[in-house]
Formats: sequence, C-alpha cells, structure tokens
Amino acid sequence: MSDDLQTLRVDAPVIDAPVIDPRVRRLELVVSWVLRLGVAASLTLVVAGMLMTFAQAPAPGSPGSEAVNANGTILTPPPSLSNLPRDLVAASGPAWVALGLIILILTPVMRVAVSAVGFAFQKDRVFVGITLAVLAVLIASFLMGLAGG
Repeated sequence: MSDDLQTLRVDAPVIDAPVIDPRVRRLELVVSWVLRLGVAASLTLVVAGMLMTFAQAPAPGSPGSEAVNANGTILTPPPSLSNLPRDLVAASGPAWVALGLIILILTPVMRVAVSAVGFAFQKDRVFVGITLAVLAVLIASFLMGLAGG
C-alpha cells in the first residue's frame, strides 16, 4: 500500500503557483497597512470621542441639559471644520468623533495615493495615469462638497 502512495506522489503533476513580483507584493502590503491603520485610528478616535461625550454630558435636569429635547434630538450643531482644531484642543467629544470620521473618509483616498506612488516606483505609466485620474476625481468631489456644490 505504501508503494501505491509513493507512486501517486511521484506521478502526480506538479502545479506551479503563480510567481508574484516582490514589488507588487510589497505594494499590496503597504496598501493593506494604510487601510488597517486608517480604520484602527478612526475607530480609536470615534470611541474616544464617544466616551468623552458621555463623560461630559450634563445630568438630566441640570443646567446645560437642554441641548437634548424630549424626543432625544440633539439641538446643538455638529462641529464645524473651521472650529475643529480648537474643539480638539478643548477635548470636545463630538470633535474627536468628527476627526475619526474624517480619517475614515480619507483612508481610501490615501490608499489611492499610495497606489499611485507604488505604481510610479514600478514604472507602470498606465496604472499611474489611471490612479492619478481616480485621485483627481476624489479630490475634486471633496472640494465641490466643501464649496457646497
């Protein structure tokens, strides 16, 4: 019986796994780390901001608790981008949540930017052009959103 197994192993066709260029693999690893770090940073900031918000919330019926109406609707506006640095320094919970969400939104943009740099190092002009076009569309959409258009 062991002779049969030995024969099968010798006669079995050898299938070569595709060889991946080490530069491509390195780029994939960098891109995956950018995504992981962006999501981890975003999650950390959002959770920290929520904890700060809950810790700083006034007790019901105390002065300042009128920011929430009887239906639970928050009456205070969300943090603005222009006031975000000041609110972050003041340890405003909603500002930290907003920063976490901004990082979450920018994480895929960073992925595209890192991919463009990686393709440039690989001297792959076609993919550099495609990736830069995608990056330009993303940046233009953000700028139009900021301008209100």
